[in-house]
Amino acid sequence: MSAHTGNGHPSKMVMLGLDAAVPDLVKAFMSEGALPNLQRLYQSGVYARHITTFPTLTAPAWAAISCGAAIGTAGIPSLTIKEPGEPLDTCRSCFDTRFLEAETLWHAAGKVGKKTVLMNWPVTWPAVPINGVQIAGSINPPFRFYYLPIHDFAPSCVFSTEPLPCDQVQGRVIRIPASDIESGEFGVAVPATLDDKKRFRIVLRRGPDGRHDGVEIRAESPDVAERVLRLAVGETTPWIKTPFTIGGKSLRGQFRFTLTELSPDGRTVKLYASAVATDEPITIPPRYSDGVVQAAGPYWEVDDPWAYLNGW
Repeated sequence: MSAHTGNGHPSKMVMLGLDAAVPDLVKAFMSEGALPNLQRLYQSGVYARHITTFPTLTAPAWAAISCGAAIGTAGIPSLTIKEPGEPLDTCRSCFDTRFLEAETLWHAAGKVGKKTVLMNWPVTWPAVPINGVQIAGSINPPFRFYYLPIHDFAPSCVFSTEPLPCDQVQGRVIRIPASDIESGEFGVAVPATLDDKKRFRIVLRRGPDGRHDGVEIRAESPDVAERVLRLAVGETTPWIKTPFTIGGKSLRGQFRFTLTELSPDGRTVKLYASAVATDEPITIPPRYSDGVVQAAGPYWEVDDPWAYLNGW
């Protein structure tokens, strides 16, 4: 969609990408009135069908859109790539912009003085400076079996007295021992999938009537700033900010707990720990990061439809 100047030439253009949106279904939903905002954009902008890349995967396709080059020229052939000489069990994410070898539309525009606001576009992080502003831009798919995304460090997990399904990375459902429930407190370590875990003591609280009505979360790891937090059922903690050591690097991360279930007798407990999102700058220039986080929260890259679908 574009805005025009008085002489008929467009002064601004908005390019909106919807990953995996089937065009025929989108058009059908628009005709039914289910997508009024997309319908308005469709009617006032430009639309055309075209042949996508092969393979039809997120990283190659979005990279091709970015630079108008085929995947071999762009240097983004798939979701992962192996560098020459690397071990067979090693692979790298093709969502890393350092593999992109062709010039992008926004860098070409910058050469003639055009400014760009680049928001959440795949295969653009780590960021390469542009004439404008960038917000995030990795958008790895949730294949955590192979590699971690760039803007969050670890997936969510759940601590539960009852068995729960886990459709993705195993080890994210942690059973609370019955003996701990009898004692009225239990320990948790977050995140479940990283070696650098932050440890907490969870104490079940009782109300004036003797029924359990919440928990107290006590930090046992010394580098966690929030020492004691309290939750009732359905409540979520503020963001817990703490450093993590990942691959030998110290990175700032943040996560939060939600007490999704606690029976009055304290025998059924379900405590959800969110994905660990980065607390590092997610914008270029970095000075815009704080404002974005205050307005919309930290950047969660892929997490977590499965936590919802699995009833966590």
